[in-house]
Amino acid sequence: MFAEERQQAILQRLREEGRVLAKALAESLGVSADTIRRDLIALEKKGFLKRTHGGAIPGKKVRSGPLSPALRYSEGSAAEKAIAKKAAGFIGRDDTVFIGSARLHYVMLDELPTSYHFTVVTNSTVIAEKLKARENIDTYVVGGRLRPSGTIADAIAVDFLRGLRLDICFLTGGGLSAEHGVSTATGDVAVLHRTAAEVARRVICLVTHDKLGSEMFARIIPIQEVDVILTDADAPEDEIQLLRETGAEVIVVDPEKAGLEA
Repeated sequence: MFAEERQQAILQRLREEGRVLAKALAESLGVSADTIRRDLIALEKKGFLKRTHGGAIPGKKVRSGPLSPALRYSEGSAAEKAIAKKAAGFIGRDDTVFIGSARLHYVMLDELPTSYHFTVVTNSTVIAEKLKARENIDTYVVGGRLRPSGTIADAIAVDFLRGLRLDICFLTGGGLSAEHGVSTATGDVAVLHRTAAEVARRVICLVTHDKLGSEMFARIIPIQEVDVILTDADAPEDEIQLLRETGAEVIVVDPEKAGLEA
């Protein structure tokens, strides 16, 4: 297989799966890890992808489609599990928290406290379905039009949230930067999450290292409105420094120290 053919195969898999792992690519394409690394470098220079620790994700665009349900609602990476575990530790007895429909939100479910009562508000029927059997959690689903993905993010949902008060909003997004704040690819999702943040006493942003420095189409909230940022140990030091200079509290979690594996 020529380099161009191999790189086209890499991009095709990236489009289908949303991310690729270098080790898996080397095995499936029958080449060395160094060859895959050179391919990923070449594709990154052309803007087709962004290399991450152990693989790559699509090149950043301000507009992009959401992850497929199969990818969104699946077991997380070690970094995602570490972030999710740290985030769940912020939930106190009888708290009311917003947990959205993002991949990190789904990964967070297995880390939620089991020994005391609290309330979850969500815009995802998939997440609500997984929580309904938890006796220590009262689960509320926002009203509105249900999308095929199982999420709700319209004007009715926004109006529902405006009538609530939350202790914590666990926020995610497709991008996070010191200049643009937390952002996402679609305007209606941005408005919904912005509203959840506005009615919460505390906003905690969950973001993997590959999202730092990225800026998507629609801003959710500026960085000054985020109380805590949770990211993983592969986060670039320069991006962390920029965020801390805004006054944001940035907590870096290490999957290895947490005893987590991919």
